Amino acid sequence: MLARDVERYIRNTESQSEQQLMALDLTMLEKQREILALTNQQAEIYRQMADVLLSESPDVSGGNNGHIQTLLLRLKKDTDDLAVKQQYLQANLSTCQGLLEQLSEKVTVLETERDKVLFDDPNVVSLSEQIATTQGSVEQAEQTYHSNIDEFKAKLAEYRLDGRYNYLLKRKFGHPEYAGRWIFRNLDSWLARQVNFPRNFNNEKMLLALLDESDLRLNNVKQSYEDLILQRDKCVALQEDKIGLTALYEQATKLQSDISSLEEKLHTASQSLQDNQAGESSLYKEVSQKIAEAMSQLPIAQLNELALKTNSTLDDHLLKGLAQSRDEIKYKEDEFKRQSSSYSQAKANVAGLKNLREQFEVNGMGQSRFEYLLTPTLLTSLIDELIGARSTPDSLLRQLEKSQKMVEMIFESVTTTVSYRRAPSGYSGGSRSSGRSSSSSSSGGFSTRSSTGGGGFRTTDSF
Repeated sequence: MLARDVERYIRNTESQSEQQLMALDLTMLEKQREILALTNQQAEIYRQMADVLLSESPDVSGGNNGHIQTLLLRLKKDTDDLAVKQQYLQANLSTCQGLLEQLSEKVTVLETERDKVLFDDPNVVSLSEQIATTQGSVEQAEQTYHSNIDEFKAKLAEYRLDGRYNYLLKRKFGHPEYAGRWIFRNLDSWLARQVNFPRNFNNEKMLLALLDESDLRLNNVKQSYEDLILQRDKCVALQEDKIGLTALYEQATKLQSDISSLEEKLHTASQSLQDNQAGESSLYKEVSQKIAEAMSQLPIAQLNELALKTNSTLDDHLLKGLAQSRDEIKYKEDEFKRQSSSYSQAKANVAGLKNLREQFEVNGMGQSRFEYLLTPTLLTSLIDELIGARSTPDSLLRQLEKSQKMVEMIFESVTTTVSYRRAPSGYSGGSRSSGRSSSSSSSGGFSTRSSTGGGGFRTTDSF
């Protein structure tokens, strides 16, 4: 076989092995996905069976179910504690609400007594009248203030829009600190006459003063109103202290705070209890997960005993599906193990063929001047031995080298024979020898284009 044919065969075999490896890789990946899907389905079955146990919480302490029984009791105890806490908080809340209602009745009676005393107090009556009058003054002052403010601000805005006037303000014109050379003073004075600066400047100062005065008037009226209210409140507080109303107010405030706290705690406890019962609480999910994990380690017979302890038929149905799921997973896992072995062998084949091909190239064994005393059938057999792990790349290379050396030995024998038959020097012409070789002389030399020997090899070397 020609060297290029041997190299091509090695490359094709390597390519086919790589394709087989890729196909196996995809098949194993698909198997892993199938196993994962079945495992997730199985986990869901365990979770549903755990939910059935948690919903009924039967006694499963017999056998080897002590861990599951402990988890069931843990959730049951938490649920019972929440129920007791809810009842306790509800009772306290009802008590506090009743006390607040009784206290409100006492407060109402004392407030009526307070109002009667204050109504007969001339000082309080006078203060109330002054407050009513002052409140009207405050409202009127606020209206006047806002009206004046709008007017003052509109007029001041007109001054801000005059660039010449504002230029003189920045120059401090009209102020003691105004400074400038005589020519600038004359120019500034001329500009001030053009904009009537003295009159406008005085008007602006007056508007600013009016703004301050309006603020002061409004604040004075408000302060008078607040002082009157404070005086009346002192009289009211003094009377409330005398009849004990202040103490009742304090008690009512504390009760109201206690009621708010109890309502918040009751809401939290009720929500936790509801979540436990609905399977939404974090504790429920934790316990359910742990029970499902424990059940996954139990044989079908023991799971059947757990199912018999519940009144629901759901876990019986789930148990049938679980047995089928376990069988499917085991079958898929066994298939995966077998394919893993094939995959490892295929991976080793690819590595071996790659090593063979690389050494074949590095050692220059694929050069066109080489031929090998190999038939395609023999080469296929040698490659199959490599793939079947009955040979190694090094041993196969040694066999190829031996085949190559044998060709060279036969080639040297043929060369000697042809040289012996070569025509005398100066002879030119053509001759045939048994129809198996052709030769020609050129510049006194002799070369062959092709020849075959008894060994069935071919060479394209010149000699």
